[in-house]
Amino acid sequence: MPNLQRSNPPDASKELRRRAEKRLKQKILSTGSSELSTSSSPEDILCMIQEISIHKIELEMQHAELVQSRTELEESLNLYTELYDYAPVGYLTLGRNSKIQRANLTATKLLGVDRSRLQSMLLKKLLVPEDRSVLEAMLAKVFTKRVPGICEVKLAAGVAQPSKPTQTPFGYIVRIDATISVSDYECRVILTDITEQKVAEEKITGYVKQLEATMQTTLQAVAKVVEAHDPYTAGHERRVGIIASDIAREMGWSEDKYNTLELVGLVHDIGKMSIPAEILTKPGKLSAIEFELVKTHAENGYQILKDVEFPLPIARIIREHHERMDGSGYPQGLKGENTLLESRILAVADVLEAMASNRPYRPSKGLEEAIHEIESHRAEQFDPEVVDAMLRLFHEKGYQLPV
Repeated sequence: MPNLQRSNPPDASKELRRRAEKRLKQKILSTGSSELSTSSSPEDILCMIQEISIHKIELEMQHAELVQSRTELEESLNLYTELYDYAPVGYLTLGRNSKIQRANLTATKLLGVDRSRLQSMLLKKLLVPEDRSVLEAMLAKVFTKRVPGICEVKLAAGVAQPSKPTQTPFGYIVRIDATISVSDYECRVILTDITEQKVAEEKITGYVKQLEATMQTTLQAVAKVVEAHDPYTAGHERRVGIIASDIAREMGWSEDKYNTLELVGLVHDIGKMSIPAEILTKPGKLSAIEFELVKTHAENGYQILKDVEFPLPIARIIREHHERMDGSGYPQGLKGENTLLESRILAVADVLEAMASNRPYRPSKGLEEAIHEIESHRAEQFDPEVVDAMLRLFHEKGYQLPV
C-alpha cells in the first residue's frame, strides 16, 4: 500500500470525519456488531483495509480539488474586486430614492466622500438642486418601465475634489447611465466624469460662434463692395437674405440653417462685380447683348465662391437662384428638383424684393403686384412649397418687407 503523508485536514474535513465516525457508531449499534468481526478471515480484513485505503485516497483527491477550486474562486473574487474598485468609471447601486447602497472606489473619489459615509447617502443630495428632479425622473423610468436610462447632471460645488483644474464654477458634470433595474428596489448605474468633455464642447462652441461672426462680417463687407459697384440696388442683397431666411423659418427650418441662408443672400449677386457699372446703372432698357451680359453674374458668382468652405453649398445656390421650375431660367436651364431648395427659396425672395423696389430702369411695381406675379407662376416657375410659405407670411401673419 502507498505510504501517504497526511496533512492537517481543514475544518471542513474534520467535520466530515466527525460525521462519518458518528454514522459508523450508529451503524454498529443498530446491527449489534461491526463489519470487522472475529470471524472475519485475514483475506476479508485485507480487502476491507484496501477498500478503506482507496476511499481515503479518493477523499484526499476530492479535498485537493476543493482546495484548488476555492483558491481559484478567491483569485477571481480578488480580480473582480480590483477591476470593480479601480475601474475608470464609478459604479453605484442605487435604491428607488437614489440611496447609495454600494459604490466602488472610483465613485467615492469622484464624489469626494469616503465609502463608509457614502453608502446610505442619497445621490440626489450631492447634485445641484435644479438637477435633482432630473435624476429622480430617470430612476422612476428605470424602475417603473424596466428600461435603461441616462442623464447628465451637475455635482454641487465642493462635492468633488476641488483641485481638479477643469472643475466648473458649479462643480463637476457627470453622466449617469442606469441599467435595467435588477430588482424592485435597486438598480446599478455607471457614473462618468464628463466635465472635461463639456468644457471642451463649450470652447468649441465658442470658437464656432467666433468663426460664424467672422464669416458674417466678411460677407457683409463683400456685400458692401457689391453695393458700391451697383449703388442703385443698395440694400437689395441684405433684404433678399432676410426674406429668404423668413420663408425658410416659415417652412420649418432650423435656426442655424435659416440664419445661414440669410448670409448666402448677402452675397447672392457677387457675380455682378464682373459686369460693367454703366450697364448695371443704365436708366433705360437693356439691349439683348447687355441683358445676356448681366445674366452671366450667376455663373460668375459661382466661380468666385466655388472653393469657399461654408455650411451651405453657397456657390451652387448662387449659381441656381435664377433657375426656374420649368427650365426657363439661367444659366443652366435646370428644372424643378434638379436645383437646391435653398436656391428655390432665394429665387422667390429675389423676385419679390426686386419687383417691390425701385430700379434705375423702372419704378417699383409695388408689393401686391410682386406677390401676384409670384403666385401666378406657382409651380410653373417657382417652387409651390416656397410660394405657399411666402403667402402664409403675408396673408396670415401680416409680414412686412424689411427696410
